[in-house]
Amino acid sequence: DTGSIIYRMRQAESWSQSELAEKLGVTRVYLSQIENGRKQASIELLRKVARTFGVPLALLVAWEIEEHTSELQSRQVI
Repeated sequence: DTGSIIYRMRQAESWSQSELAEKLGVTRVYLSQIENGRKQASIELLRKVARTFGVPLALLVAWEIEEHTSELQSRQVI
């Protein structure tokens, strides 16, 4: 999920949760909840994540869509 992508990118930069949380303007606890899949990041936060890591927002959003494709298909959304 998106949280695990954020976790892996953070680890690749050797940033602590506190360091990334400060860059994103969120608390360390909230970032931890996102990374562990207990909370979903808003699109605004995903934009900040994308800018912070220098990756396209589509990378984060596409991964999330891929994770939920079967659910969307069962609801005939796609």
